[in-house]
Amino acid sequence: MSMQDPKVTVLMPVYNGEKYLRDAVLSILNQTFKDFEFLIINDGSTDNSLAILKTFQDSRVRVVNNDMNLQLPATLNKGLELARGTYIARMDCDDISLPERLARQVECLDANPDFGLCSTDIVSINAQGQVIDIPKDKIKGVPVEWRFFWENPIKHPTVMLRRSILADHNLTYRDIFAEDFDLWCRLALITRLRKLDYPLLHYRMAPESIFHSNPTPHFRQAILSSRTLAAAISKTTCPACQDDLTRFKSGIGQKPAVFELSGVLQWVEILLARAKDYWNWTEAEYRLARLDAQDRLYRYLKHFPEHYFQSYFKIWGVGKNRKPEPVHVHYLYCFVKKKFKKTVKRLIKKLIKKPLKRLKKRLRPKPHH
Repeated sequence: MSMQDPKVTVLMPVYNGEKYLRDAVLSILNQTFKDFEFLIINDGSTDNSLAILKTFQDSRVRVVNNDMNLQLPATLNKGLELARGTYIARMDCDDISLPERLARQVECLDANPDFGLCSTDIVSINAQGQVIDIPKDKIKGVPVEWRFFWENPIKHPTVMLRRSILADHNLTYRDIFAEDFDLWCRLALITRLRKLDYPLLHYRMAPESIFHSNPTPHFRQAILSSRTLAAAISKTTCPACQDDLTRFKSGIGQKPAVFELSGVLQWVEILLARAKDYWNWTEAEYRLARLDAQDRLYRYLKHFPEHYFQSYFKIWGVGKNRKPEPVHVHYLYCFVKKKFKKTVKRLIKKLIKKPLKRLKKRLRPKPHH
């Protein structure tokens, strides 16, 4: 790397993004971290995007213009080739990076040379820039690689990548739906990944975006990517239940199918054991992954409680003097606790709180006139 090469290349493709483009560019130029180049690729926009980009005179801004619309994967790959930074930070033309974003991610990757990717949490905003949601992980600290088996926990414009890993392994975006998740799954086979558990980006939920306008093919491709990763880590063929345990299945409007519970539990245990060895998790990471697995199994099994209990009886071998395994007891406890929580509250209100309230009212001294 020459003396002029920046520490970070911020890569932002633009296609007809005039509506939010200026705010997106300014959010990068106003970063507290200054050692970066801002590589903006105008992908054949037909609106005023290019004219807006030309108004910025900052020496860190480098605008490349595609003569025709190459589509997102090809444009991103062009950006990977042109990038000069040690790290490549992704940015979208309708989002807002918070001022400390680049500094925090550079600090993370500098301190953890075995990590090839660093992402962050987000704050969801609407078209007017108003906060509509602050998504929070149910269990903080779960290894990102584990979550790839079931969902995509990483928003594309929050990512910062180590460029050398992409170059050394010839990794690029493939021209498919959910091209980002596909790349994360392939990266996970090579390096560790990290997600900072605090938001550093305002993510715009725009209905006209590529994903929100037609999400089904993205979810279908994500199912294939997660299955491929699971097969590679487990070193075996994925059972049919793998797809039904993912959140992608509900994304395409399909309810999970019913499988024998013992087989589902066995598959999850295999993945936990193989993933721990493959990514060399600490004991703390393994415990968090197991807790996450328990929660996901509950979400899957709550669709059919009768089958759930029947399977438990079968696993435990009722009448055969067979003791239940601790993990099964925990799953059953979680299920009973969540399933009947509302029922218990209603009973307490009906049998205790209401009669007590009526009794207090009856015993209350009447005012003297």
